[in-house]
Amino acid sequence: MNFVFSRLEQQSVLRADSLAVIGNRYRLTFAELFALVERLSAGFRAYGIGSCSVAGLIFLDPVRHLVASLALLSLRASQVALPLREVRAMRITLAEKSDLSVQITDVGDPEANLGYPTIRIGENWELSTSRGDRQMPSKAYRTEEVQAAMYFMGSGTTGAPKLIAPGFDLLSSLIARDLSVRTMWPGERHYCMSSLDYYTAKRRTIGCLSAGVTVVLPDFRPTKILEFCRKGRIDHLSLTTSQAAILASEVAREKTSRLPAMPWVRSMFVGSSPVGE
Repeated sequence: MNFVFSRLEQQSVLRADSLAVIGNRYRLTFAELFALVERLSAGFRAYGIGSCSVAGLIFLDPVRHLVASLALLSLRASQVALPLREVRAMRITLAEKSDLSVQITDVGDPEANLGYPTIRIGENWELSTSRGDRQMPSKAYRTEEVQAAMYFMGSGTTGAPKLIAPGFDLLSSLIARDLSVRTMWPGERHYCMSSLDYYTAKRRTIGCLSAGVTVVLPDFRPTKILEFCRKGRIDHLSLTTSQAAILASEVAREKTSRLPAMPWVRSMFVGSSPVGE
């Protein structure tokens, strides 16, 4: 991940006072973002998280999720998203498959706790801990480095869903590839409608930051995509095929038939499934 963090550190100097992240609770400049990543990295390290750890991420606030994720990547600790929208049994299965050693969260509700040792991130980025009551699998106490940067489940289109585990070098290469095929300029704004709980959304978001692009991370998906992009001055959009279809229907319902319908948008990336005409 040297490629990503060297560029992010560069942005924290060259674009120190420019907005890196726009969320509902937090608006962070590149300098503030980098400082928070270093702060959480130091805090996680003090609690024993390192290259032998696998951390589960359970977050309500996408900005705290992003900073925690970057801090774990800087420590070369592996991570897996355990989204609250999934049923508890599914989250426990994913945690067990990835040999989880700790969970990191901003959720106070006991229902979010899967029984693992927990680090909680507060509103002011303070850290608190609690012990878990689960019997840890032997691999959770591993002494060798974990090679996977992230774990996530496949779609299951070719059979039972499989655990996918891209390594740090592969993740860095894919981010570099993303940036090579999509021209983005520092100061522009990117919005991905999918949650950071999804691997591709997180990868694209981290890539945008390394390029000096501002990422927009609302707490909830907007009900009106076109209006949200217009008010938020979004330059680059990342959508799934179904989300793009919703946007197309919104454009079709506009009172004016003038084209282009979104002249301020410089690129729109549509993925996750084949795109129909």
